[in-house]
Amino acid sequence: MSEIQIDGETASDEFIEIYNPNDHDISLDGWSLQYRGSGSASFKKKNFLSDAKIKKYSFYLIVHKNYSASTTMPADMVQSTISLSGVGGTVFLVRDNIFIINGEENTISDKVAYYNGEKSGDDWLSPETFEIDIAELLEGGSFERKSNASSTSESMIKGGLNQFEGNAYDTDNNKNDFILREASQPQNTNAAQEDPGIQHYFEPEILLDDKNESEPEPEPQEPPKNYLSCESLIYEDHNNTQGQVDYTKRIDLPEIKGTVTLDANTTYYVDDLNGARIPVGAKLIIPEGVVIKFGRWRWGGWMNFPISMHVEGSLEINGSVSNPVIFTTFRDDEHGEAIDISDTSPAPGDWGALQIDSGNGETIKVQNTKFFYAGANEGSGNV
Repeated sequence: MSEIQIDGETASDEFIEIYNPNDHDISLDGWSLQYRGSGSASFKKKNFLSDAKIKKYSFYLIVHKNYSASTTMPADMVQSTISLSGVGGTVFLVRDNIFIINGEENTISDKVAYYNGEKSGDDWLSPETFEIDIAELLEGGSFERKSNASSTSESMIKGGLNQFEGNAYDTDNNKNDFILREASQPQNTNAAQEDPGIQHYFEPEILLDDKNESEPEPEPQEPPKNYLSCESLIYEDHNNTQGQVDYTKRIDLPEIKGTVTLDANTTYYVDDLNGARIPVGAKLIIPEGVVIKFGRWRWGGWMNFPISMHVEGSLEINGSVSNPVIFTTFRDDEHGEAIDISDTSPAPGDWGALQIDSGNGETIKVQNTKFFYAGANEGSGNV
């Protein structure tokens, strides 16, 4: 989901916009949109029409029957079953028409949770990590998914640097993945196709320390631009969704429960979208010489996703200068056990990231560690 408005001229002036980040069309036949308000234990559901589809790099617009902009931006689907709470709630994009029960089902392709102010502690929210804080959301405004990690409210609006660069930034953290817009800008299936191949990234502002004011001023230089323009790289016929592993040599990374210590100088393999997760309260200790290899991209019901390691608990990596810990792709035969039997060469973006979202009470130590061929989540800001 790419943009949501929870009120406008009236309390039910609402819309939910979906963006397709894939290079092919997606059929929504058999899918549903579901919702649970933060004060309700039950779900509401609206099934998609049998001919519903989203063209590549394009949008699909679902609106409430009281939506006010129907003449300027017509809806692709109108519904009255779901009313978005002004306090908080979670919107789910589901790959079937069956009511979800707890908001954690594997049929959920995407979910976006939001809340206004401090939670009471017993609210029915199902965010991806953390919900969007809408305390400063204006009437007629919306929350919109970023184009990349450095996208801002200014860069995403009409005329902004990221306006036509898609809404594909997704780190499984609603709070970090969305920005607030003062004025919404819904798009339907007839809107212009986005161009995600070129992304603009803002450079962070550098603040000078007051104590350096007495130092000599540098020679005058041309003022730097406040953004970078980057073009996605294509590696000829490289396909990160293909490849085969020698199952007689692979050692799967174990499920992380409690405290798990890996064996030194051993190559481990991860081939599940959820297989490299360190949950809250758990700890993974990685000794020197360990090589962790990530498998090919996997279909997640909505698009192909890279395999990543997601840390919500504690992580201790004890590599040494002479024997570092290495994270790489299964195609990399130069590090650890050679397990690729498909004769494919490694390339940047073969796997995702080491994503650290640990909270208070958890510990993170990363010592003498090398990363090869990662970065599949463009501009994610993760390791």
